[in-house]
Amino acid sequence: MQEFGFRPNAGTLSSILPAFSGFSNLKGGKAIQAYAIRNGFLCGAQWVFDQSKSRSLIVRTAIISAYSAHGDANAALRLFGDMLNNETRPDPVTFTAVLAACAHSGMVDEAWKIFDEIFLK
Repeated sequence: MQEFGFRPNAGTLSSILPAFSGFSNLKGGKAIQAYAIRNGFLCGAQWVFDQSKSRSLIVRTAIISAYSAHGDANAALRLFGDMLNNETRPDPVTFTAVLAACAHSGMVDEAWKIFDEIFLK
């Protein structure tokens, strides 16, 4: 599509992403979500995330990182909390994304709580 000069829109991306889950192609799905985030489709990326039936650690970390990069620490922290409530164990990349969101938003106390969780568990 892009080779012919066409840019995918939110509708195109939301139509393509479920196909990757059907083929169990995590790399392809992650690439689609990353494209959406890089090209300003953050709302669309959130919608796609919300519609996703399987939310792997990588997918969850990607959306948390996107909100962190866009300066929305509250959304990043909400998603991080949802991730913990769904018993998905964060990895160092996830912690880095959440701590970066806190740092960019001046949420020092919240960052310390998360930092302490890393070493308590």
